[in-house]
Amino acid sequence: MFRTRDFILLFTAITFLVSAIGATVFIQGTSSHSTATSHEAFQQQLAAAGAQEYQAVITTREELNRSQRVAQMRDKIAQATELRAPEPELPVQTEPDLATTTAEELAATTDLDQCRGYTPYLGFWDARGLSVTENEGAVLVVRSTQSATGSSTQMTLLQLPKRLAPAPDQSCIGSDVIGIANDGSLIRNDELDLYSVFSSETRIGYALDGFPIYGTGSATVDQCGGRLQNGQYRYELQPDQDTVINCFSAAPITLP
Repeated sequence: MFRTRDFILLFTAITFLVSAIGATVFIQGTSSHSTATSHEAFQQQLAAAGAQEYQAVITTREELNRSQRVAQMRDKIAQATELRAPEPELPVQTEPDLATTTAEELAATTDLDQCRGYTPYLGFWDARGLSVTENEGAVLVVRSTQSATGSSTQMTLLQLPKRLAPAPDQSCIGSDVIGIANDGSLIRNDELDLYSVFSSETRIGYALDGFPIYGTGSATVDQCGGRLQNGQYRYELQPDQDTVINCFSAAPITLP
């Protein structure tokens, strides 16, 4: 016996099949139409491309010999040089050499006679226990030492020549040290202000050529800065000078 429930199930299945078949037919038709349209557009692009004319260009390397290549390179270099503007040369600024500048200015403003090989004195000089004395026609720089027992000993460190009159030829100044003070310290030529407090009656030391050096005076002096006083030549500091002496009036000794 055919029941109602079975009829409903059969009807539902038939309806589902019909709907599925219809949907499939519709999708296939739409896809075919799109494919045909795309195919037609591609055919039109090929037809348009075929109407255009293309030309193939084959480049060949020009055969040049060595001399021609060298000439060609020279031409390129010349053209590049002509197009490039020359760069202006800027002046080179360097830091001034203070020591050299000072020496040059000093020589230009005074009568200072510097040697070509002028160099500052760099030796070790220990002034402790030193004194300057005259003995047997010489000027001696003596070091005094005292032993543990209380006895004192003296050792001559340096001997300066004893002279009365200047030599016929003057000598240039080869170092910044030009003499030795009474206390054994070195007298440097640029220390005029240090010793200018003394008068011309005070001996402040001896120059390396053996002549004594006195304080500031007003008497007329020669080119080196010295004069004769009671038959003895000596140097006197001048307030209008920048150095203790300008040259040696005799040959100086060399410091150790």
